[in-house]
Amino acid sequence: MGLFSDESEDDFISEIEADLPAPAEELPTPRAAINIIGHREVEQQLLTLMASGKIPHAMIFAGLQGIGKSTMAYRLIKFLLTQKEIDTGPSLFGTPEPAAPATTFSVSPDDPAVKLIISGGHPDLLTIEREYDEAKSRFKETVAVDQIRKVNPFMHLTPFMGGKRIVLIDDADTMNNASQNALLKVLEEPPANAILILIAHRPGALMPTVRSRCRMIDFAPLAREDFDALLEKQSSDLDALYNIAGGSIGMAQRLMADGALKSLEKITALLNQWPRLNWADIHGQAEVLGGRGNDVDDLQGFQDALLWICEQIAKARARGLTKLPKPLDNPPYTTMLADYSLEGWTKICDNLKAHFDMVKYGSLDKRQAILGAFSILQAK
Repeated sequence: MGLFSDESEDDFISEIEADLPAPAEELPTPRAAINIIGHREVEQQLLTLMASGKIPHAMIFAGLQGIGKSTMAYRLIKFLLTQKEIDTGPSLFGTPEPAAPATTFSVSPDDPAVKLIISGGHPDLLTIEREYDEAKSRFKETVAVDQIRKVNPFMHLTPFMGGKRIVLIDDADTMNNASQNALLKVLEEPPANAILILIAHRPGALMPTVRSRCRMIDFAPLAREDFDALLEKQSSDLDALYNIAGGSIGMAQRLMADGALKSLEKITALLNQWPRLNWADIHGQAEVLGGRGNDVDDLQGFQDALLWICEQIAKARARGLTKLPKPLDNPPYTTMLADYSLEGWTKICDNLKAHFDMVKYGSLDKRQAILGAFSILQAK
């Protein structure tokens, strides 16, 4: 069934129940990845800094979540921790020629240091991330200050394998002020042979005193050809996936796992007579997604798809456009674009986000999540 197919809606509920995601070939985790697709400019920027002897002691890898910042960080780490700093001393034939500058961060997967990094056992690498809350079955909202307090003593230790000491802090933009203040000591007095890398999806959330002591490395969303190269074996609808994910591989994988593309099709079908809504079909969708035993990811996919639709309409309204980007360049969305003002669509987006937050944190009925969302859409 295509995104804007004319197929009958008679078997609507049974189709939803049959829409199971196809098995997909998973991409390696950032820690396990040996190669990387995209971000060639970032790698060249870092190589140039290294060749000039100006590799920063602290860096912020900044950009959209899921575009490969952590993968590049581990790629750099593997390269740095496989470099052998050997002092050959004086030679009968004079001072030896310096080694040619590296042109890539490529490493051998068989290198012992690489294997230690992948296994999480390298003694000169400390990785800090948000802890998992077993009681709530989700990651904690912030990086704990107790974790950050490990950074300073670790970075002042002598490298165990003779190279560098490296600390990687993932989701660094979730650190509260106490955690960020705990970093300032090492940022103000950086030890020799130590590097700190912060992964930040929202670098503006970091305090100015932290940002000013780090080199900002900006990551752009993946180019379309790189995005396709990574996901061509996992999805046949790369146009919609790229547009919704904004070039983020991490977001695209979540959207596929959550069934957001299927949700987009269903939402389009439910809205095809806009501004009139078929509440019988909407109740049917709510019953399916809210049924006992149904996974919460199904609701997440619906939420992601509906929020993206409304945000795209609001952005188009703000730019004065009369047509939406693919796959929203057809009815009912062209009709919806003209139906509310920019203020109206902004209010709808805000109300939907607040509604879904209430569902998530208030543990509200998933059926009410669906019904409430469509009520917000139609509220004048």
